[in-house]
Amino acid sequence: MRRSIAVTLLPVLLALPSRASTQESRPEGAAATEHPVQVALFFPVQAFPETDAIRGIRISFIYGKNIDVTGFDWGLVSHTTRSFLGVQIGGVGIAEGSFTGVQANAVVNFVRGSFVGLQSGAVNSVETGEGVQFSGVSVPRQFRGLQI
Repeated sequence: MRRSIAVTLLPVLLALPSRASTQESRPEGAAATEHPVQVALFFPVQAFPETDAIRGIRISFIYGKNIDVTGFDWGLVSHTTRSFLGVQIGGVGIAEGSFTGVQANAVVNFVRGSFVGLQSGAVNSVETGEGVQFSGVSVPRQFRGLQI
């Protein structure tokens, strides 16, 4: 049931305003700039710096890193340092902050903060989470939902 709720709510989640665009979520003294598209070969060789937020599509051919991503994220290694909202597909997904949505990376899904949604990969790791996890190895510190 939670999986169907997460899938049903995904279009609604993608329509929410980006956390990077709200004044209260910005670090003290920092003005996060949003971009609709990010293309990264490997960090720091990417179209926009890591301190910028992406609201749209991020493509990381080898390794991409940004503060916030809202939308679709595809790459070999995708890394956010504050928050992610949307769908992430690739090899390795790293979220140092919160993650809401679908994280479907072939090798590792790692969320240091809170996770809500669906995770699918060989290894899934979350600090705290709620939703569905499909994996060979699941390493949650605290998780509510379905784990297979």
